[in-house]
Amino acid sequence: MSNIKKIVQSNSLAAAIALAAVCALPAHAASVTVGNNDDPNCYPFSCLASDLGGTGSTYQQVYSSTAFSGPLSFNTISFFQSIPSLMDSASYTISFSTTSAAVNGLDGVWANNIGGDSQLFGTFNVSGSMPSVLSFTGNTFNYNPLAGNLLMHVDVFGLTASNRYVSFFQADYTGIDTSRLYAYGGSPEGTLADGALRTEFSNMSAVPEPETYAMMIAGLGLLGFAARRRKQKAV
Repeated sequence: MSNIKKIVQSNSLAAAIALAAVCALPAHAASVTVGNNDDPNCYPFSCLASDLGGTGSTYQQVYSSTAFSGPLSFNTISFFQSIPSLMDSASYTISFSTTSAAVNGLDGVWANNIGGDSQLFGTFNVSGSMPSVLSFTGNTFNYNPLAGNLLMHVDVFGLTASNRYVSFFQADYTGIDTSRLYAYGGSPEGTLADGALRTEFSNMSAVPEPETYAMMIAGLGLLGFAARRRKQKAV
């Protein structure tokens, strides 16, 4: 085999390795949005805290596993403005779990819907005017649709300013991909309803796996070696 042919093959191999490594990089902020924009709703992040004299306390929303094309690791959730105005000033503790409860099939006893893999996403304060997109970034949750539906559980507390029924988010009233439950006064039972919030799940901190970095380094190293060989041959 001639030296020229060897160099060409070496370059091709190095380029293939580098290209494969780049293709293996995960999308930096890949997202999945669940729910239609049918009609507005304000629960839970706008008016639940102040409803019924400030006794709104619990909210759950279930998302169908069929709305996800595959496993998803997310650390950011977003909700979309429909009618802007002032929101309640309150605090919200958000958790996620996998659940066997179905869309439009949540148990009225909300504790029965929470899966064994329940994980705290974070505690957040909300106040002021509703933004065009309300986003929360917290702990990463690894969700596998093959294990069941996805459940968001929200505990509402610390109401300091009431602005009931003046600002609303986009919501889905079809009951196909998502539905909700809400409760007052810390009640163990809640009210089932459609009109769940249209929700985007995204991972704002996705990074390549260590083996992907190794492939990139190997490919770039081979390209550098091939370039040096060509330079030496040309002298």
